[in-house]
Amino acid sequence: MADIKVDIRRLRTAGIKEAQTARSLQTCYREVESIRSRVRYKVAAQQQIDRNLRITLQQINTEYRRTYTLAEGLTKIISLYEQTERKNVSLLKTEYHVDSVVFDDVGGYGGNQGHMKDVYYWDPIKCWELLDDLRKYYPNMTIFEAFSYFSQLNSVGCGYVALANTLFMEFADRPQEFERIFGYPMYKNGDLNFDRLILDIYATTDIAGFNDGKNGRPEGTVDASRAAIMRYFLQNKGISVSTQANVNVNEHNFRSITENGGYVILGYRNGNMYDEHGNAHYINGGHAITVTGVTDDGRYIVSSWGEKYYINASDIGSDDTFMVFRYNETGSGSGSGNNSGNGARNIGRYV
Repeated sequence: MADIKVDIRRLRTAGIKEAQTARSLQTCYREVESIRSRVRYKVAAQQQIDRNLRITLQQINTEYRRTYTLAEGLTKIISLYEQTERKNVSLLKTEYHVDSVVFDDVGGYGGNQGHMKDVYYWDPIKCWELLDDLRKYYPNMTIFEAFSYFSQLNSVGCGYVALANTLFMEFADRPQEFERIFGYPMYKNGDLNFDRLILDIYATTDIAGFNDGKNGRPEGTVDASRAAIMRYFLQNKGISVSTQANVNVNEHNFRSITENGGYVILGYRNGNMYDEHGNAHYINGGHAITVTGVTDDGRYIVSSWGEKYYINASDIGSDDTFMVFRYNETGSGSGSGNNSGNGARNIGRYV
């Protein structure tokens, strides 16, 4: 693609000049009108002058409107171009991203940790489906306790979502095998069954006490806890997990990592993420996100809250970490939809 370049400075200067011309014509119009009103000649001469001045006024007014419209149009063009440039900043850059149904922009760009809370709160039908799924792990949980549970997942669930994204990528073209191993469909109503898998990882490891905080609820994850969570979750499913921490992931090696079966999760502490419109969203305090691609200018493409974002390489700090996950299927496991078994958990009020 040929480079596209618009000289905004010259365009803006032209717009200013047209606006100045319009103002000058407006001033001229007022002066001619003033002259016309003051002229006191004989009737015949006055009528001739008046006709000529009227023609002149019409010509000035026409030119004023044309010039004003041009100036206004140039201003709008500049504004639209600048908005388009911000919104489509990636279009003039080459992107490489994983080819997966998980991030195909249909039904969301990856999983969303807040979706279950929103559905449970707002959808009077689907909320009961969620409650049924949750009671596979906590059989006696009330509807009010369930909302608290989904709210906690909304607050700390980014790492679990990132892990779920990697599993869906692993099984992207094997939905039947996914259902055999995990015990529930990979797709629901035409979309990936994100809520079910995220809840499965979250509740299964919560029952086992993984990553619980002081209040007995799961807390935010870090590299080590995400690796431990996934190993435990998959231990009886015939899938082994290998991880590599503190990997230097960049636009030069991301493709080779993913083409060799690696899935990258970024632990992003503090900094901006930019949506597809160029708007900045600040992350404060830590966020686990799946890296789905890179651009040729070094930006990372990531999945967060079910949407696509970009992170500048310059925003990656010394405390931010890349971890690569790989899965090896031994073929010895099959799932029942949860790991609760006889260990369905009763904690605190969950009785």
